[in-house]
Amino acid sequence: MRQAASVRAQLGRLRRAVARRGGGAPPTAPRVPVRQRLELELDGTVLRITGRLRETHRVTGLVARWGPAGDESQVRVACVPSSDFDVELDLASTDLVPADARSVALFLDTRTADDPSRELRLGRAAQIVRRGTDVGVPVAGSRRWVHLTAKSTVSIVLADVSPSQHKVDSFSLTVAEGHAQVKADLASSDQPFAAVTLQLRNRRTGAQVAVPLDPVADTERERATGHWVVAATGTIPVERCRDVVQDAEQIDVVLAVAHPSEAEPVDVPVPESALGEMAPELVVVDGARVHVLSTYVTFRVKRLALSVQTYDADAHALLTRLRRVAWALWLVRPWARVWLVGETGGRADDNGYHFFAWVRAHHPRRRVYFVTDAGSEGHARVAPLGQVVVRGSRRHVWLALVASRYLYTHGVGELLAGRADWVVKRSRGRRVFLQHGVTAMKNVTRHYGRRPAQGLASDVVIACSPLERRIFVEDYLYAPHQVAVTGFARFDALLADPPEPDRLLLVMPTWRDWLRSADDPTTTDYVRQWYDVLDHPHLRRQLEERGTRVVLVLHPNAAIVADQLVAEGVEVRVAGTFDLQELLRRASVLLTDYSSVAWDAAFLRRPVGFFQFDQARMLVGARGPHIDLETQLPGPVLRSADETASWVAAALESGAGMDPQMVDRADRFLQHRDTGACGRIYDVVRRRARWRDRVWRFRADHRAGYDRFRAGPHYVRLARAVFGLAARLPRRDLVVFESDRGARYGDSPRAIFEHLQARGSTAELVYVSYTPVRLAEGPGRKVGRFTLEYFWLLGRARYWVTNQNLPELVETPRGTTYVQTWHGTPLKKMQHDVERMAGRGDDYHEKAAHLTRQWDVLVSPSPYASACFESAFRFEGRMLETGYPRNDALVGADAQERRALVRRRLGVAEDRLLVLYAPTFRDDQRVGAYWRQDLEIDLDRWREELGATATLAVRFHNLVRERPSLQEHADVALDVSRYPDTQELLLASDVLVTDYSSVMFDYSILARPMVFLASDLDHYQRELRGFYLDLEVEAPGPVVRSGEALLEVLRDVPGLRTAWAERLAQFRATYAPWDDGAAASRVVDHVMSDVLAD
Repeated sequence: MRQAASVRAQLGRLRRAVARRGGGAPPTAPRVPVRQRLELELDGTVLRITGRLRETHRVTGLVARWGPAGDESQVRVACVPSSDFDVELDLASTDLVPADARSVALFLDTRTADDPSRELRLGRAAQIVRRGTDVGVPVAGSRRWVHLTAKSTVSIVLADVSPSQHKVDSFSLTVAEGHAQVKADLASSDQPFAAVTLQLRNRRTGAQVAVPLDPVADTERERATGHWVVAATGTIPVERCRDVVQDAEQIDVVLAVAHPSEAEPVDVPVPESALGEMAPELVVVDGARVHVLSTYVTFRVKRLALSVQTYDADAHALLTRLRRVAWALWLVRPWARVWLVGETGGRADDNGYHFFAWVRAHHPRRRVYFVTDAGSEGHARVAPLGQVVVRGSRRHVWLALVASRYLYTHGVGELLAGRADWVVKRSRGRRVFLQHGVTAMKNVTRHYGRRPAQGLASDVVIACSPLERRIFVEDYLYAPHQVAVTGFARFDALLADPPEPDRLLLVMPTWRDWLRSADDPTTTDYVRQWYDVLDHPHLRRQLEERGTRVVLVLHPNAAIVADQLVAEGVEVRVAGTFDLQELLRRASVLLTDYSSVAWDAAFLRRPVGFFQFDQARMLVGARGPHIDLETQLPGPVLRSADETASWVAAALESGAGMDPQMVDRADRFLQHRDTGACGRIYDVVRRRARWRDRVWRFRADHRAGYDRFRAGPHYVRLARAVFGLAARLPRRDLVVFESDRGARYGDSPRAIFEHLQARGSTAELVYVSYTPVRLAEGPGRKVGRFTLEYFWLLGRARYWVTNQNLPELVETPRGTTYVQTWHGTPLKKMQHDVERMAGRGDDYHEKAAHLTRQWDVLVSPSPYASACFESAFRFEGRMLETGYPRNDALVGADAQERRALVRRRLGVAEDRLLVLYAPTFRDDQRVGAYWRQDLEIDLDRWREELGATATLAVRFHNLVRERPSLQEHADVALDVSRYPDTQELLLASDVLVTDYSSVMFDYSILARPMVFLASDLDHYQRELRGFYLDLEVEAPGPVVRSGEALLEVLRDVPGLRTAWAERLAQFRATYAPWDDGAAASRVVDHVMSDVLAD
């Protein structure tokens, strides 16, 4: 029977396979590529380009193009029309391409029977051959190089050294008896490999071991990509690792690549994406010590590294034996009642030490142990208290496996017996995160959130205030019951009878994780900025006149630059080598940048300043702060050495202590201003775990499986079921707000949300956001988009307020009112008014119609917008003509105050011209689910012509994810694409530059100059979208076609303002007649007055 069933099943599969093949039809012939062959040969200074295209294509010439997008230059070299092409370029010549052209892109000008002129990017052929192209051709004091991009397209690049890009495609590390086997596949875009060396580098001491690898060319991949590709293999004898592991915590893994034309090897890190088979551990035996190297991926840059854990030989032997019986340790744990406390490395000066000392004094019979390194300063300090355990000893291994509580300031890994999976799995004690500083300024969710990079989430978090607790719940994804507001253990000593401050200036800069060596250019800038402050003449005079000491406390990682920061009269110390608490108590002023020690000083009522010269790099993206630095930090944000020195001098001279406003800010982050924190922590720690604690631990430990589930189709079915169930229940007094699909906290939903907060609401207010931005003060909370809670709340809510569409799987339930505010007055045509939408599928209009049918109310800012909305959306619901709530901020009573605040956030002085450039996206520039965009303004020319007086703030559309970096022009340009609210940027700016964005209508309310950079106006109007009005006729500012023309216009902003004032007033009267500052009030009164408290 079973055999017959098996046969029937196989026959069924066969029939279905035949049906899918169209009843046995022959397979389709393989498609012939357009670019069949490409050969690049450099002979002296002449580059010969030969190749072949498909027979349907004829090459008519070679096009070379350079310069910024929208303002490009090009030349064309004609050739005889043929599928075969043969073109020569003299790279040393400047007749065709000027000597200052940094990057020249090459294209083939082709024609087909259907298209008389079509450009193909040179490269990406089925077969690519290169000869002699690894040598640069001298030109005007530099060199021209033949460069193949990652996508195998050809460019000519002007640079002093080869622009070759290196990549590790795959990397595996396996361990056999006494050695480790390494295999790596590497690719170089422009340079052949002469040698490949694997280097293991001790990050703390600089010691390293270098192992030569044997590179073998992969000719098949070289022909397919045009890159130089090798498979490198080698063996690492374990005994060679003994020197590099001494005093090591982390070891960087780097492949050093040598090329024939380069004197120095190039370091190529191993990215996370390249990792293949990886041995979990590499054991290095060094006499009586055993070092266990575990592979991991670094937090910020996602590169392979090795962590090092050192054991006594007998301790490692015990750990190995216990593995066999580790499953039974749960029988011992309840009776052992062991608590382990520790801090990072060999330190004992933070919350761990203070809590341990309190327990030893008040509960001496408690089996609590402090884990630290043998011979460390921390060990010497904590030893008199007793019950000290040396990390890596037999006692540590046993206690760590049977402990019922782990209390730590950085990571629980500092306390565990090892990092192996089985050790983590069997170490089941509750994890209590004591913290080492108030969480507010730096975003460390990947370290300490519910989804940490190393996979060891905490069970309990100790916080200092309800505001900090809210941060851990909303941004770090902890449950409210997991965050205990007790205050830090070290605050008991900090706040106990604080002494009168000495004449002491304490300077504590933190480190940057991208600074790797003392010679790195970014490290040099870091040193220069801080040295300019310490050696500032004005500050030095004040210090000498007042007899004030200066103590510079460096982060341990900054010890490599300690010698470079020694200024006259400055005492340099390294954190962790002395009692920082006592130094803080004695200091009269603290200067830092991003260090959480600022809160300790603020709680002592000491003036605190924040020197954040590199804020644009330090606190962006995933590192974005949890608070508004300008309004919530307990001290001013300082941007330059002069400003910093002036503030410090003034603080020392006044001697008045902390400003009352800053005292209020500090107090919001400390609920208990007393000396009872240790007792409260003790009560939290000794509480028995409840069932929900076990559920949350299970969720954390199986997060990877949940992530896979959430990425699959079953999660969508579950989300739909959750929403469906909630939608069938009675409505709750609940309003759900969402801006830009959860990417921002701004626009009209924010205005309505804050208006309800101000007037008082009986309903629960929930804002959908996956950013760390804090909501306005008052009732309301955040929820993550696409979480199950998100779908549940949508199903129960009485009102939805959004400026974009909600997910397709939700439909407006009966009793729910969907208020669609939209995200701008339309200039470009939308949805049903565009016959074929570029970058979208054939079912775009059908899907759009389904989504718009869900709306109940559509907010309109003008009669013009109402007509456009009715046409584009075919909207038949209620059109609420109230003006845009988001524009209330532009004409509100606090507009000038908000303008000044935003400029301070951006670091732009009041006397400097701020030009906001806000282009819209292009439908035909789609890349996957999002869009790409180039910058049409030459920032080098901007710096040269306008840089002395003007700053360019660039805000790309929120759908644009692939955009150029502005880091090299940070002195004159800012990327404000991640700034939460566009209206605040409009307020802060003096001039708006846009193309076809709806912000032009909002900006007209401010009566400030506008310029329209529309280099592709004809293409956009005729082929992409088209417009509802004639831009060149109606625009309230000049329409320019190039970045060069834009710079010309911006040279005379006062003249621009005068010339267009009358047109601007007419434009506002037509397109923004109802934006008077009360639009949010009208929307609430008309739609949701039933949830107002009054």
